[in-house]
Amino acid sequence: MTRQATIADSGPARQVAGACGVRGVRWRISPDALRAYAPAIVNGRSAELTAAELFIDLDPPRAVLVLISARGDRAEHALPLAAAAPEIVRDEPRGLLHIDLPGVLAMCLRANGDRRAALVYAHTPLLAAIGLPGGVYDVPVLVENGVD
Repeated sequence: MTRQATIADSGPARQVAGACGVRGVRWRISPDALRAYAPAIVNGRSAELTAAELFIDLDPPRAVLVLISARGDRAEHALPLAAAAPEIVRDEPRGLLHIDLPGVLAMCLRANGDRRAALVYAHTPLLAAIGLPGGVYDVPVLVENGVD
């Protein structure tokens, strides 16, 4: 399954967003996984939890764990991040863009001829930091600029 995001032109836009056309990356997390592996995060409201996701915004770098209840209430928990600037490396011959935000996110995008990018790889240690083992969250999805 290929995930797509528009590549924006460089310019006065923020450094990272301008370089790759994406605002960030999002992992959907099983509510059952949070109940089983990270019960403190649901703060005694596990029965109400219907959806959860981890969103990592690239610029400014921030990470938010979003918990959604059956009533549609959203609780957003900002995760502490080390103050580090993202490193962007373009691999023009291969059509790849590597983005590294140390201790937060490493991802690789492949540029397509239609000015779009596909997510090749993404990894974050933040999922493990909140107590989740591998296999309890979905494949990450790119979030385009201007999309929440």
